[in-house]
Parts: sequence; structure tokens; C-alpha cells
Amino acid sequence: MDHVRQKMQAEAQLKEILERAKVYALEYTSNIQERKVFPSDQAIRDLDHFDEDLPHSSGDATEVLEQLRTYGSPATIAGTGGRYFGFLTGGALP
Repeated sequence: MDHVRQKMQAEAQLKEILERAKVYALEYTSNIQERKVFPSDQAIRDLDHFDEDLPHSSGDATEVLEQLRTYGSPATIAGTGGRYFGFLTGGALP
């Protein structure tokens, strides 16, 4: 029975993490019009937060999402298109 309980807790945690990711994604896209096209110098400097050794084991997914939202998101290019690769915009065949 303990195995079933652990599985249910893991599924609930996954659902919570995915829901949080969805909220952050909708927040990003709904505020895209107010964002600058290119990140500020401070946002670029804040990426130093990620300058660390890779962990030996997995971390808390909620904490990772929050770090990406806090430090990563402000340093992104404002755009919601799926064909932008950071240095060029992908084309499409007619």
C-alpha cells in the first residue's frame, strides 16, 4: 500500500510542477507586449546565477522553474514565434 501512496504523491507533485510551468508560460506570453525586444544589461548579468557546477543528483523541480523564471526569462529575446533560434529566424517552405 505504501507503494501506491508514493506513486500518488509523485503524480500529484508532477501535476503541480506542470501547472506552475503552464502559469509561467502564460504569464510570459501575456506580457510579451510590455517586454523589451532585447534583454537589459542587468538581466544578462543575472545569468551569472547559473554559473555553477552541475549537481550530482537531481534537484527540486519547483526551485529550478523559479530560477528560470527569475533569472532566465528576463534575459530572453521577447518573442513567441517557434522558428527563432537566437541568431536567425527559420524559414518555411511554400
